[in-house]
Amino acid sequence: MQEESVPAMTDSDSAELQSLIAALTGDNERHKVAYATEGGQFTNSGIPTIICGPGSIEQAHKADEYVKLSEITRCDGFLQKLLDSCMVN
Repeated sequence: MQEESVPAMTDSDSAELQSLIAALTGDNERHKVAYATEGGQFTNSGIPTIICGPGSIEQAHKADEYVKLSEITRCDGFLQKLLDSCMVN
């Protein structure tokens, strides 16, 4: 079996994004997890990157994975706030 190497994400270049997401969600905690995404490749290319989304990692990426409808509603509200924050007056 071939072992894959996936670069880790760093948060040193994403402080502005982290602050924006914290302001939009009201969640100031930083969560680190031990799974792979393409985020590290973006970070290593100089693109500030964060990973966020609805639901819990406890239900993700396994048989019968799901996202509660209440989490989809929260995500919709978050996306609307994000769009509103991008609007130029």
